[in-house]
Amino acid sequence: MIGQDYFDLRSRLGSALFALRGVAADCATGDDPAATIDSLVNGLKDPFMFVVVGEVNVGKSTFLNALFGADLSKTGVMPTTEKIHFFKHGPELRRVPVTRTLEEVEVPLDFLRDFNVVDTPGTNSIENEHQEITERFVPTADLVIFVFSAMNPWGASAWQFLEKVHKQWLRNVIFVLQQSDLREPEEIQSILAYMNRLCLQRFGREFPTFPVSAKRAYLARSSGLDRDRLLEESGFNNLEKHISGIIGGSGARLGKLAGSLRTAHQILASLQDNFASRTARRVKRSGILREIDSGLAVQAQGTFDRLSRVTETAATALEKSAQDAIAAAAGRLTVRDALRSVLGEKRSFVEIEKPLQDELNVAGRERWEQAAAIFERDFGAAADQLRVRLADGLNVQAGGELGFDAAFWETQRKHFLERIAGIRERVSARLEISRHLAVALRASRRLALWQVISAAVGGVAGIVLGLNVGWIAAVAVVLAAALAFFVIGFMNSKLLSRAVADCGSQLAAAQREMKDLLDQGLRDETESLYERFNRVLAPVREKLAAQERRHVMLHWQMENLVRTFEGLGAELGSVATPPA
Repeated sequence: MIGQDYFDLRSRLGSALFALRGVAADCATGDDPAATIDSLVNGLKDPFMFVVVGEVNVGKSTFLNALFGADLSKTGVMPTTEKIHFFKHGPELRRVPVTRTLEEVEVPLDFLRDFNVVDTPGTNSIENEHQEITERFVPTADLVIFVFSAMNPWGASAWQFLEKVHKQWLRNVIFVLQQSDLREPEEIQSILAYMNRLCLQRFGREFPTFPVSAKRAYLARSSGLDRDRLLEESGFNNLEKHISGIIGGSGARLGKLAGSLRTAHQILASLQDNFASRTARRVKRSGILREIDSGLAVQAQGTFDRLSRVTETAATALEKSAQDAIAAAAGRLTVRDALRSVLGEKRSFVEIEKPLQDELNVAGRERWEQAAAIFERDFGAAADQLRVRLADGLNVQAGGELGFDAAFWETQRKHFLERIAGIRERVSARLEISRHLAVALRASRRLALWQVISAAVGGVAGIVLGLNVGWIAAVAVVLAAALAFFVIGFMNSKLLSRAVADCGSQLAAAQREMKDLLDQGLRDETESLYERFNRVLAPVREKLAAQERRHVMLHWQMENLVRTFEGLGAELGSVATPPA
């Protein structure tokens, strides 16, 4: 494609500008540079303009067919009227009269997206249009192509028309020697030499001249048969290479690219400055949020620690009551008491258990009322501090979300005390030792009864044997009975000691369970209450997280644009100026 390197550079600059526009939109700065960027993009779309001049029947139509890569006469594009025709890209074929002698022709050909072509009438057919061509199109043309026929390159009208072109515009002129395939190479060289001498005589300079066969070039592009050979033979490779050099080396065009690139750099630098400020604000706000989170965690731990001291006090008091209960049980659960109960003395252990239940329930309720007050005091103070930090540090007004009224605290207090009551009921069931001691006493009573029986039987048997058999036998029986009495008494003592020890273990387990349950319950209640702050902070946290994700992407996009602009700048700086 003609000017491929330039158009590739322009296309990449356009893509970079498009990306810059997206970054600018994402940055949402006060001064929106979108209009400036759109203007730069639209400026890049300015097509190159070729003006094609030549006499009638020199092969201009065939040359244009080869240049466009399409048979314009068959498609109805090539007008037959003797007017100046300005070809430009359009969605469909359309002719728009501009003046009596000028007509715009819109054609849906990709070639015309980057090039406008002015096709002039034959210089030897219409004289009136010469002035309009020279004054309107030649000065603004990127390239003026004079087409000569290799069969007759001496047509006076073409040379006369060239003399009307202002000298300062002659630098944009090249010669195309069409139909060169109809001449021998030696003839072509002679013609070229003669044309160069003529140019030096008339204009004081030579013009780049390219012998071509537009017919072969068109065949190469339209049929695709032996494309490379036909293009090489057509001379179009050299012609297009030269035109590409003009396109790529155009000072005005490259200056426009460079100017667009400079403006893009300035916009990007401004966006980066703004982005740096916004990033700094976001980082600062994130730091404040982390400080708030850390402060709330410390406050929650402080609340839990104060509540834990209530738990420790309750556990210590319960332990003291348990020790007193065990001591009382040990004092009242003896072999002597068992023997007395055999004789009908009633024993009850309810009064031993009562101080434990009172400590757990009566005194416990008072402690947990105090714990509920700790919750309200600490959480209320934390809410007040959070409200101030949100307003001062994050510019967030949290009114109703942090307004905890009396109704809230009444509901919260009721919920908390009900949970603690559930824990106390569970532990209370573990403190019922009176039943266990009563069971042990009944077993001890049975052993004591056997002691009494063994003593009675031994005494009676000793008397009977002493009277009838002899005192030796009587003494032996009495000793045996006494031994049985003491053995049963020892067993009874062990039974009662084990019962007391079991009650002690039961009470110790109840104490541990109470402490574990209370600690877990207080931890849950503390976390649940302070979790309300997280719900207030969640939108702020989500917003900052979204900003961070967007900032990371924007930073990556800006860094890419910096590298892209630097690469484009280096390429523009290395473009060589085409030969005059």
